[in-house]
Amino acid sequence: MSGATMVVLTGAATVTMESADLDHDFTLQEHQGQDGCTETLIGSDEKFNCTINFAPNGATRAAAINSAANSWPAMLTKVVLSGFAIAKYNTNYNYIGGATAKTTSSGIAIMGIKLRNYVPNNASLTANVITG
Repeated sequence: MSGATMVVLTGAATVTMESADLDHDFTLQEHQGQDGCTETLIGSDEKFNCTINFAPNGATRAAAINSAANSWPAMLTKVVLSGFAIAKYNTNYNYIGGATAKTTSSGIAIMGIKLRNYVPNNASLTANVITG
């Protein structure tokens, strides 16, 4: 994860990455035969969920606070990740809510966003997103 940066993140060109978690998810259907034992498995709606924790950048404290204010994307915004040694991270995602900011007495310390990549429909869902 060393050196990883977010290429597109509303208002912040780069951030200092603290951690990133990636999990693989899909809908699993199990169908049983007459004997009650599972005979068929069907997987659908494959997706990757990614949680990024980062410190806002800025040459001064005020600049870092400004970066933090611009680091939460609008709902469903396309976010592009790149620079990760683990190639599965490097793709387009949608921001799905759940942004966090941890603050201390000296200011904003760590921020987080939750992203999702809908594998079968990634190209269409991360194109020109329609928000309501």
